[in-house]
Amino acid sequence: MFRKLLLLLILLGFSMPASAQQAITFSAVEVDLWPEFDQPEMLVIYHLTLSSEVSLPANVTIQIPAHVGEPHAVAVRQADGALFTVQFQRTVRDQWAEISLTATTPDIQLEYYDPNLQKDGTQRTFTFQWPGNSQVDSLLINVQQPFSATNMQIDPALGAGILRSDGLTYYSGDVISYLGSSVFELKISYEKSNDDLSVMDIQVQPGSPIDETITGQSEPVQTYLPWILGGLGVLLIVGGGVWYWQSGRRQPAKSKHRERRRADAAASQPVMDETNQIYCHQCGKRAGAGDRFCRVCGTRLRSDA
Repeated sequence: MFRKLLLLLILLGFSMPASAQQAITFSAVEVDLWPEFDQPEMLVIYHLTLSSEVSLPANVTIQIPAHVGEPHAVAVRQADGALFTVQFQRTVRDQWAEISLTATTPDIQLEYYDPNLQKDGTQRTFTFQWPGNSQVDSLLINVQQPFSATNMQIDPALGAGILRSDGLTYYSGDVISYLGSSVFELKISYEKSNDDLSVMDIQVQPGSPIDETITGQSEPVQTYLPWILGGLGVLLIVGGGVWYWQSGRRQPAKSKHRERRRADAAASQPVMDETNQIYCHQCGKRAGAGDRFCRVCGTRLRSDA
């Protein structure tokens, strides 16, 4: 009897984790490789989409190179398209670091900076590795050519580069046919004679076209400036005369009246508009305070730091 009970407990111990854990499959993985974008390193961005067969919420583990340290950002995309950062755990196993998180939606975005962008004079080289530990139905690689870079070489080849609206050239290709059971590698090399970052020269596109139909666009403000200054001068003179006449007619008010005037004066002060807005360099839309990703296109927002 004791042996049967012990055997039952052992079987339950092995079966419970197996039933609680599900195999994770990505229906699509898109990797952005942006060398020397806003830091003199390789910016790597993962866009991962879980398979429709994966039940949510799901425990997901993503491997990144251990030498890159903590990821720069880990987020999930909500139903409205907005990206929100999530908590994660980092565990190092040999050359890889496992980033574990709980995904509440199918779309995950992870990014990190890889310092292994080698520089030898004007020559730049980098090798990207995909660990190959997850089942992936589609793996798309996008390589951004740095500003002022020449002689771009990518192996395996990703086809001809395409110039986008931000003024930079991108090389894209699906490399799922190259995947095997081992680690997949993609090698990048180019020449660059300076250390300028692409973010300094990227072309920001406005959210809507600017033309003469916009109020104040057709006539310069200098046309009305003399009239504006003259009107302000008249208002100051009249206001000063009224104040002088009122102050001469009556004694200073009591303290509570002075406090009321202070409150009225404070209430009449204009509310300053925010002038330190952040706009997405990809689509031109304004971001909210504390956003790290564009709520419209999902592009990672640039930082002034």
